[in-house]
Amino acid sequence: MVVGLLVAATLQAQVRYGQPETECFNRRQYAGGMQSWGVTQAANGMLYFANNDGLLEYDGTFWHLYNTPTGT
Repeated sequence: MVVGLLVAATLQAQVRYGQPETECFNRRQYAGGMQSWGVTQAANGMLYFANNDGLLEYDGTFWHLYNTPTGT
């Protein structure tokens, strides 16, 4: 019985190995527009999203919206 649990735990760990975490956010969380057009990651780990309302920056905890001069 112990061997069966060990094998199951090992198989479960293998499935998760190397898979990135995925987290979904709603508009209230990032306070941006409905659509993002592109995404990139800087060398320091910050994520940047080209969004309908401007440039969204995400540091893994907080969102910051940089508005565009024209508002579009």
